[in-house]
Amino acid sequence: MKKELIELNNARFGSFGEFVFESMFLKNLTRKNFDQADFKWKNKDVDIKSRRLLEKYYKTPSNYTGKKIKDIIYILIEFYKDKVVISKEKKIIKPPLNYKKVEKLYDEWVSYRNKKQKEKKLLKKDMTQLNLMKSEIKNFFFSSKNLNARVIYRTTQEDFGNESPANLLPKNIQENKVTVFLNFNNFNISENNLKEVIAFKDIEANRFDFIRATRLHKKKIELASISKKHKFENIKDLINRWK
Repeated sequence: MKKELIELNNARFGSFGEFVFESMFLKNLTRKNFDQADFKWKNKDVDIKSRRLLEKYYKTPSNYTGKKIKDIIYILIEFYKDKVVISKEKKIIKPPLNYKKVEKLYDEWVSYRNKKQKEKKLLKKDMTQLNLMKSEIKNFFFSSKNLNARVIYRTTQEDFGNESPANLLPKNIQENKVTVFLNFNNFNISENNLKEVIAFKDIEANRFDFIRATRLHKKKIELASISKKHKFENIKDLINRWK
């Protein structure tokens, strides 16, 4: 069993940790998988963090010390040499699991991944407001400027600093196309929560400066280098000031 856990890559190991939590706390639990939370549990957003400590015997539960987002509960699932411990802020929330139980859960998880037969309740993000904003922007550019607008968004730009989303740079540049980037302050997708709007004709994209070293080695625009003429406070400001 431990050999199997060691050989799992980080993504699959994290997936198994989520499955363990889900199996132990089925009541009041719904899968989420957006806004950096894995579940909605007792009406709270929960993010599962799994750790392999397979060379150590369990003594006391750890505390998650990584980056935290306000209003999200962080659950640690630690796989020790002798048992598996589920805790929240150094408090065990379920009796430790022995590896006989973990092996059974692992077999169920593998079966679920391979056959995809186990039904899961999945909470979907409400995209109504985003779709309304996209529609307003696209209609404005097409009806008044004869331009086709591509609208993208990000709710976690603060985590990336000056590094733009990879898709801010258009793939197929055409004269009648414009790119609009909606940068929200956080996961609340509403016009009142916009930090800024960046808009430019696609033919201008290669004039921007690019980040030298980027995540995943993809070409990214340096946001600070984008001229103020391409930056707007909100959608109303974009419509009023676009030239």
